[in-house]
Amino acid sequence: MHRFEFFDAACLYKRAYSGGAETFPASDFVSLELGQILDMGVIELSRSNGICAPDHSPDAIPKAVVGADGVSVSWAEPPPSQFDGGKVSGYTVESQPFGAGCKTTGARSCVATGATPGVDYRFFVSATNDGGAAMPSPASNVVRAPNPIPKPQREAALNKQHIKKWPKRVRVGKKKSLRVRTDAGVKVRWTSKTPRVCSVRKGKVYGLRPGKCQLKAVAKSKRGYARYKEVNVLRVR
Repeated sequence: MHRFEFFDAACLYKRAYSGGAETFPASDFVSLELGQILDMGVIELSRSNGICAPDHSPDAIPKAVVGADGVSVSWAEPPPSQFDGGKVSGYTVESQPFGAGCKTTGARSCVATGATPGVDYRFFVSATNDGGAAMPSPASNVVRAPNPIPKPQREAALNKQHIKKWPKRVRVGKKKSLRVRTDAGVKVRWTSKTPRVCSVRKGKVYGLRPGKCQLKAVAKSKRGYARYKEVNVLRVR
């Protein structure tokens, strides 16, 4: 389904409506089939006030390039208009299929947003001045919107370390050996969080008085393994 609005490319006339119906842009949609020719009837033109939107050159084809930031579109400056529409104040980039584009306030390139990854796009550029927006430029080359590149997650990329076996209990006045390294082969540093109940010396835990002994194990990150830190409880009897 389509709706139509007509402009004179030379900017001698400002607008035309099918059959002189000024409500045409808000009319019902027109159904067209592939290859069909539709008679639009008489087109009546009203005279322009002489202020013209920018022209575009048939040779000024935008260029679309896929880069790390997405699809970048660039274009040439439109030729000077024969009517005084003022300096170009901005550009609008639109796409086919619809949905992707960008705007600038004078720069002749921008990165299109809204593109669906894996979809092929062409881009059109329209310049704007005091006379309004120009007709769209010819279509750019076809480019395929890239899939987003996931940012690496450092912690997710590292493997976790483990200590295979912790002592569960120790008697007062006795000692038990602690693991020297994690399962990844990284050296473990042991400390006691309850120094009145137990102590750690030379890789062994000593029972000092009955109660709960809290042991803390720490191993640095190394060779693709994440830093290890854990506190466990054993009984002193």
